Amino acid sequence: MKTPMGALNLRVPKLQTGSSFPGFQALQRHS
Repeated sequence: MKTPMGALNLRVPKLQTGSSFPGFQALQRHS
């Protein structure tokens, strides 16, 4: 993914919880 995790968090703060998008948790663990 070209977008830095920090920028991604700013763009989609709701996904920080990972409840709406379980895959996001995997992204945070991978990075």
